[in-house]
Amino acid sequence: MKEKSTLFPFKPWSITEREFSVKNNHYSEAIFSLGNGYMGMRGTLEEDYTGPDNSTTPGMYLNGVYASEEIIYGEEAPGLPEKSQTIINIAEWSKINIYLDMEKLDLLKGEVRNYRRKLDMKKGVLEREFIWKSSTGKEMQFWITRFLSQSSPHTGLIIYRFKPLNFSGSIRLATRLDGNTQNYHFPREKRLLSIEEITFQEDIEYLVQRANSTGILIGMAVANSFNTEKMIREESRKIFSGKLISQYDLEVREGEEYCLSRHLAVYTSLDLENNNELLTDNLKELVIYELMTGLEKGSQVLLSEHLEYMKEYWEDMDIKIAGDPALQQAFRFNALQLLQSVGRDGKT
Repeated sequence: MKEKSTLFPFKPWSITEREFSVKNNHYSEAIFSLGNGYMGMRGTLEEDYTGPDNSTTPGMYLNGVYASEEIIYGEEAPGLPEKSQTIINIAEWSKINIYLDMEKLDLLKGEVRNYRRKLDMKKGVLEREFIWKSSTGKEMQFWITRFLSQSSPHTGLIIYRFKPLNFSGSIRLATRLDGNTQNYHFPREKRLLSIEEITFQEDIEYLVQRANSTGILIGMAVANSFNTEKMIREESRKIFSGKLISQYDLEVREGEEYCLSRHLAVYTSLDLENNNELLTDNLKELVIYELMTGLEKGSQVLLSEHLEYMKEYWEDMDIKIAGDPALQQAFRFNALQLLQSVGRDGKT
């Protein structure tokens, strides 16, 4: 019997993409999504995507944060729902762009080699690695790890490692927290959030959004840390059109590896309601405290705590299926989605 061709090889603990494809990008964004029961995000790229608009749907979502509106019928009938609910796409925090000779990293331009993107289901992390060659011939290698912490559900982290392969000199790195997101495929009203507060608190990016229909407040704080501050020649921050942009001019050396860790903390006004265990009822204080706790622990401690949670989960949940690698992969993928998507507070 002829085997069916598959987009991803049948691996027992992973789903791996060996070539980036605009055609399959929408599908890949869904497959490579992450979540921890409190929040979830689609598997979009860290760098800006220049493919067709209809081939990507950026998305960051919180369980229980939704828009609600009245459903208008031509005529009434018993049992018809009165309102609809739509989960809201909140601010996008994961954008990291690198510029070589002011040419921005873009998988659809330049030359890409040794590309691999992998959802490691045992670890609950998304990993991506590749070599990119700019139009001027400069080559840089990247290793990117992303996870939403299972052990600290209000925390997310991107570990972004890079190494210049054939040059030394200046590069630019810019991160972005974008509050101007929209529900891309919501037919009636795409902008379901308004910005309540947007500011830098020293080097922390801080943003509060309000759900227009329900009044729910979403507070996000994001900060960057580097494995060495010596490479930073100049840094600047600006707020532009609902976006908080942190920009770094770096001096790098051929063959040396550098690392940016981008830390996220998220809370909402729903978390403050009837919760006596929180240290404060001030949303800003709570979000920044969570962020600072993660920064003090560091990326490796946060990752190890997350991995310990995943280890315990699979010890209880895993079932080994002999003789059918496709079924084994499918079972573990679905078991991971149960962990990632289901709320654990008894309310969502």
